[in-house]
Amino acid sequence: MPLPVPTKAPASIPCCLLTYFLAFLLLTAILASYTLGFQLVRDPLNLASLGLYGAFLSLHFLAQGYFAYMELRKHQGLTLPCSFSKTVALTISAYQEDPSYLRQCLRSARDMAYPKHLLSVVMVVDGNSPEDRYMMEMFQEVFRWEDFGTYVWEGNYHSHPMTEELKDSQQREVETLIRSKRCVCIMQKWGGKREVMYTAFRALGDSVDYIQVCDSDTKLDPMATVELVKVLESNEHYGAVGGNVKILNVSDSFISFMSSLRYWMAFNMERACQSYFGCVSCISGPLGMYRNNLLQLFLEPWYLQTFLGNKCTFGDDRHLTNRVLSLGYATKYAPCSICRSETPSLLLRWVSQQTRWSRSYFREWFYMVLWWPQHSPWLAYEAIVSGLFPFLVAGTTLRFLYSGSLWGSLWVLICIQMGGLTKALYATALRRNPIMFLASLYSALYMAALLPTKLFALVTLPWAEGWGTSGRLHIHINYLPLLPLLAWWGAVLGGLSFTLYKEAARGWRDMEVLAYGLSACLAHWGILLGFYLVWVRRACQRRCGSYQLEQVKGVWDGGELGIPGSISSALPTLSSFGKREEASLTQVLLKMLLAVCGLAFLAGLMSNGSIIFIVSCGKERTVDLLWSLNLAVTDFVFVLLLPIRVWSMSTNFDLLLTVSSSVTALHVVSRAFFLAAMTASCSVSVASPAWLEGSKALHWAFVAALVIWALSFAFSVRYRDLWEATMLSKEPKTEVAFFLAYFSSCLDAIIRLSMNGGFGNHLQRSGNWHTPGCQHPKAQQLETLA
Repeated sequence: MPLPVPTKAPASIPCCLLTYFLAFLLLTAILASYTLGFQLVRDPLNLASLGLYGAFLSLHFLAQGYFAYMELRKHQGLTLPCSFSKTVALTISAYQEDPSYLRQCLRSARDMAYPKHLLSVVMVVDGNSPEDRYMMEMFQEVFRWEDFGTYVWEGNYHSHPMTEELKDSQQREVETLIRSKRCVCIMQKWGGKREVMYTAFRALGDSVDYIQVCDSDTKLDPMATVELVKVLESNEHYGAVGGNVKILNVSDSFISFMSSLRYWMAFNMERACQSYFGCVSCISGPLGMYRNNLLQLFLEPWYLQTFLGNKCTFGDDRHLTNRVLSLGYATKYAPCSICRSETPSLLLRWVSQQTRWSRSYFREWFYMVLWWPQHSPWLAYEAIVSGLFPFLVAGTTLRFLYSGSLWGSLWVLICIQMGGLTKALYATALRRNPIMFLASLYSALYMAALLPTKLFALVTLPWAEGWGTSGRLHIHINYLPLLPLLAWWGAVLGGLSFTLYKEAARGWRDMEVLAYGLSACLAHWGILLGFYLVWVRRACQRRCGSYQLEQVKGVWDGGELGIPGSISSALPTLSSFGKREEASLTQVLLKMLLAVCGLAFLAGLMSNGSIIFIVSCGKERTVDLLWSLNLAVTDFVFVLLLPIRVWSMSTNFDLLLTVSSSVTALHVVSRAFFLAAMTASCSVSVASPAWLEGSKALHWAFVAALVIWALSFAFSVRYRDLWEATMLSKEPKTEVAFFLAYFSSCLDAIIRLSMNGGFGNHLQRSGNWHTPGCQHPKAQQLETLA
């Protein structure tokens, strides 16, 4: 039976007033220092500076790192006893889970080191249709030697169509089964994760002392439960404790690898620091434990939570934590309690997950404000700092991008890299593992995807509902999260284009400093990406090959499990988990080339777009600028269609393949014609400059441009399948040639911007179209370009 609830005195009125007053002062000070832009340090050349807000963030990181170190050191030097007298219920929430992950979860729950007579396992499946039955069948197979029971519930605790007699009867059966059997699996009507958790919590009632939560994609360490119980037993005012969550599928992709590093920093730095003050803001769903007597107190308010009049269906774990904090109890972090959980390896699934988490964070932020006075001032302090951070970073980025200073935009990028590198170095020293050095790459993922996702999550918070992500058995990609990403990238590209235009009008000042800064940034990213591709990625692939085969060996034979044919046919086969081949040197180089060409895609749009904008808005009209404008147009269209081309090749959509192939052929032919025309123009200017300076030269150039476009369209229609036929080859050189075309389009535009000095000056000149003489140095430059 659970212990009585210890009494906890609420915060006094003077304490509440003082807490909110200090929080208001902190909020005002941060916003004032950011808005006024007060500079503490500035270099003599006025190129770099350190503001008051930047200095504050640096001190915040130092304090956070120090308290995290003290908390981890305390756990390393202190061995807590475990009485092995408390009863624990391990609850597992399942929804369309990938069979391999679910089996790992159930096996790890079966093999826990906690005494079996004190530990019960309850898995509730969100869904009772035939396609969900494989999860119950798997539960029966894993726990076949245990005292287990299963039940298919036609409804749930809050289903309405059922009659009250039938509903009450099935509720009693579920509760009796869960309280009488050690291992129980319940399938119920779909209602969301909170409904699943509610069923387990309410059915258990007061039959156990502690309730442990777990997700169906989580593999638990055998000592995970023991370590959590130790922490709760050490102090009666600890209401909940969370474990150390690691990533199970580290080697799946770059996203999952970066998530593994981010998880380590989030738990062993941020939550370890919060645990030092007894105010962990979120007990993670994969591994957490609550005092059952507290949980039963707020079970109904937790389930019936609403926000702006809408019922809350996500953020269950964070709200559970807030409910514990609302009672005045501390929440802790147990670094020795370990589990491994699946994380999305695809960008869109990862963005969907982060959107759901960000929504729950912002929603629970307003709820947590009510309980600041009952806990350490660190709870209020960190809530304000972390809550403002994404908005101030977004504001700073856009402000510098639209300032018209290219160095200002580059300085923002350098500061972000320096901040990420500093945290990565500290994490490397704290973990004593050089792999944490790559955590500085997460800053790029944060700026490119996570930052706009957070802003989008706050805007769409009132209309959010559902699990937020699809089940792992049938993964459905949601393209809605692309909207904030596209809007953010559009704003960033617009700012860079505006800055390039301003710099061109001013004559490209501070080019030497820009070259050094850009070289440092590219070297930083190049070294880290190269280290990841050449060493980390290959090492992960070698480790995961035999591991996956061993994991599923002899598991997915439908006859062995007793699964019906219609269900077993839907499960993954052994061949789908085949051993991955070791990446060859050519494949590694190709991946590095893909990363470079991703940057070339963005740079190609910016550079060619800048040429089109500058030439179109300028007053000066020359033959050279005419050729540059046409080259920029064909390169811009070619680079712009790169995402559509990749999508068409992956989906085999015939119409998109035809359009993409035609545009590729048009680019190849028109580019060759325009470069030939540019070279011929320079040759004529050297042989007969007087003729080229005549009034009819520009008109003949217009006619030539029209003829070139007509010929290019004709050739592209005739040979629209030539490029696709070439790309059917599996030779690495053809794949390299495919991406080099995009990289050359970007490099060509940059060369034209740097070689044609008129781009920086012709906007301010007045006059009609004319053709200045093209002397030998100019001809040599253009011939080199061609």
